[in-house]
This record gives sequence, C-alpha cells and structure tokens, in this order.
Amino acid sequence: MNFKEISDWIRFLLREAHLSNTDQAFAHLIIGLIALFLLCFVFWAVSRFIIIRYVKRIVRKSSSKWDDQLYKFKVFRTIAFILIAITIVKAVPYLFEQFPNWITPMLMIAKIYVVLSVMFSINALLNALLGILEVS
Repeated sequence: MNFKEISDWIRFLLREAHLSNTDQAFAHLIIGLIALFLLCFVFWAVSRFIIIRYVKRIVRKSSSKWDDQLYKFKVFRTIAFILIAITIVKAVPYLFEQFPNWITPMLMIAKIYVVLSVMFSINALLNALLGILEVS
C-alpha cells in the first residue's frame, strides 16, 4: 500500500460516516497525521531497538577498528532518521491535499528536515572517519 491508497481509504471511510466536507477534511488531516506519527515511530523503534542492536553485536565480534568508530559516532542511528524524513516528505502531499495552501510550506519544512538529517549523517560519518584515522 502506498500513501495515496491509504489516503483514499481514509477518505472513503469518512464519507461512509456521513460527515460534512469540512469535517471530512479535518478528520482526514488528523487521522493522517496520527498515522504518519505512528509510522515514523515504528521506523524509529525498529532502527533503534532492532537494527542498531544487531549492528552493535556485529561491531563487538569484529576485530577491525573502523566499524567501532562508525558505531561510536552513531552513523547508523543518524542514517535511520533520513528514512523517517523521506517518509514525511512523501506523505505531506496526501495529508494536506484538502488544504492546498498548506502543501508548499509543509513540504518546505519536511525538506528542511531531510537536509538536516543528511547533514547530521554526514557529520557523524566525517567524525567517524576522523576517529578511524586517529586509531590507525
């Protein structure tokens, strides 16, 4: 399922509830924001509690030092936030389709979040590379 199918399904359910058009628009927005928040929380939880723990085990078993530095500077954790940021960017047009004046500002905010996530990931990677060079 993609965001459009989910959005259409929510809209269908709201029409079946016989809400006014205005109530449908606001209910669609609120339900969509809650669903997006839950989806992002699931992505965060999976990355934090499953992937990062798995990477930690691999790093501990490995004899090389470069992966220790990648884990120490939280490169994998910052990369997970890029996935969340991209999810938000993809969802914004469907969330705010009933409010077209809000799509552009919300996309701008979401894209700023993507840029910040990428910047933090690059920063963590560069710090890890510096740590690798210091250890070598």
